[in-house]
Amino acid sequence: MAATIRPTLLLRAQLKPDVYSEAVVAELKRSYSYIAPISVVAADAEDAAGVEDTVDAAAVAEVADAAGTAENSLRFLIKLRSPYWLSSDEGADELFATVMEKWLTNMFNKVGNTLVAYNRVAREQGRAGLDFAWLELEFGPLVVTLRLGQDSAIPAQALSLVKQVREACNTGALSGFLEGTVRLPSRTSFAGQAAAAVEQATSAAEAVAGADAAEQAEETIVAADAADAAGAADAADVADVAGTRTVSEPSGEPEGEAGNKEPAQPAAQPDFELDYHVWGIETANGETREYDSLSGVFQD
Repeated sequence: MAATIRPTLLLRAQLKPDVYSEAVVAELKRSYSYIAPISVVAADAEDAAGVEDTVDAAAVAEVADAAGTAENSLRFLIKLRSPYWLSSDEGADELFATVMEKWLTNMFNKVGNTLVAYNRVAREQGRAGLDFAWLELEFGPLVVTLRLGQDSAIPAQALSLVKQVREACNTGALSGFLEGTVRLPSRTSFAGQAAAAVEQATSAAEAVAGADAAEQAEETIVAADAADAAGAADAADVADVAGTRTVSEPSGEPEGEAGNKEPAQPAAQPDFELDYHVWGIETANGETREYDSLSGVFQD
């Protein structure tokens, strides 16, 4: 029986208002047409229209309002006529193992390739890419939300993460949690990881800048010594040939500015390997808790 059951998929993209346009909507629909029908809404328009929603979209809107920004998200609306999430339902474990795992793997590959290809083609054509931050997997009233990587890449361990959440909902600390969102990693965890990555990249940039400055200073000293050896009359010519200034020459920078340059910064948010083990449990009543999936306990 399980072999004849196949899930159906609808996709829904929720975009930041500043990137939403008719052209983007048309391109998304064209790009994903071979996978599944896709609807595209602006983040604020969805809230105003009161379309089908869950606690997850409400949480996204609330956080976006507080931060003054929003993030693009892509949702899988998964439909299957037989129960597959709760092990207590007859045949659910077999159905999940024989049907859902293979289907999810296939969809992750197809959608993941399209997400990355969309941005690659857009940039090759001189258009701005469209980066998605979250992949929302709607398993009935429960939504498993995964943070995407650079270029909107779906994490290689996506299926494993979904299985971990299902197991926790059936046998672990999340037993009985059937409505709301499990966010991997939690917003707090992701923010901490991103900040640490920026700090590390900034330190690396400063180290490189310091090494370059030391090398330039050494070259300046060598040029100055050569100029002194050649005699005061030829010092300017020697320094000119060396492509540097002598120590005694003016720097060309207003006094006081040379030592007040901005610290080196990474060009953009650096890429880093995400740690997904701290989950955000976002309940239907708006409460959010941090759950450590390694220890199996809540952090608060």
